[in-house]
Amino acid sequence: VSPYTNWDTAAADIHAALLVSANGDEVVVTNGAYASWTPALTLSSSVNLRSVNGASLTTVDGQNNLRCFYIANTGAVVEGFNIIKGRADFGGGAFVETGTLRHCWFSSCAATGLSVDVGMGGALYVAANGVVENCVLTGNSATNGGGGLYNAGGTVESVVARGNQSAYYGGG
Repeated sequence: VSPYTNWDTAAADIHAALLVSANGDEVVVTNGAYASWTPALTLSSSVNLRSVNGASLTTVDGQNNLRCFYIANTGAVVEGFNIIKGRADFGGGAFVETGTLRHCWFSSCAATGLSVDVGMGGALYVAANGVVENCVLTGNSATNGGGGLYNAGGTVESVVARGNQSAYYGGG
């Protein structure tokens, strides 16, 4: 993504690279720990955002304050991140409205809220057009339902959920 076309001129944070990305771009993130931003890291165009060496070496931290990812384009892909301490009314770690999230780990994320329409999907909230594949969800929580994941009609494949909790239903 111009002007970040090689490692020498690489963006210092993920948000900066996403701001200049366009349909069809690939944003590659090197190893390290990255804080989330306000608002969440948002993919509203057809962008492939991936880590170089996978979730074991690349972390996005919501700092118990923010959702880490919002995916809102059918062609958008997020791949290979360790997503921790995300917090939102629903989908604390990520809200996948449409697009694909794969090969990610989620832990210590929370969906908070006391009304019936929030507090769902501690790690993930997957809307009708969202796709989640090959992810691991551990130690996440929700005040309403889906401590690990709340699926509102999307496609969820090969997801391992353990040690998640919810106040009412679907801890996972």
